Amino acid sequence: MTERLPMPEDATQPPVKKKPTRIPWTVLISIVVVGAVVVVGVSSHEDYSDRAQVLEAVGRLSSNKAPLAAYYEAHKKWPQSLADMPPGASANDVRSVAITKGAGGAGEIELTAALKTDRLAGKSVRLLSADGGKSWVCRAGSVPEKILPLNCRASQ
Repeated sequence: MTERLPMPEDATQPPVKKKPTRIPWTVLISIVVVGAVVVVGVSSHEDYSDRAQVLEAVGRLSSNKAPLAAYYEAHKKWPQSLADMPPGASANDVRSVAITKGAGGAGEIELTAALKTDRLAGKSVRLLSADGGKSWVCRAGSVPEKILPLNCRASQ
């Protein structure tokens, strides 16, 4: 048998090969899951924000129901514009509220609220009455139906 001799101290040893570092599969799965949660959370927040703005517009429209019904009852016709009415509630996300159909008439009336912020700028929500203000129906103008309050969706 051959005996190994110790290497002299001045001799260089061959470099030691390191194994490549591997990321455990559980860490990779965790990163994917966290990424998915972030994506869903961001889109949910945007929908929530849009719904809040539309709800504010519907509230602003609804604040005109009673004064308009009282005006119709007294005059048997709708006012020419909302300027003839007492001021309604204010709303930060609503650019304007106007009578868009039936002004000055005795038939159906349509109020439209135009939004002014974020992704909904220029989009609208409508409020309609065909019976002198006794009942009102909320509908989408140009706002996507999925962000309307449930009672404003056409399927209701």
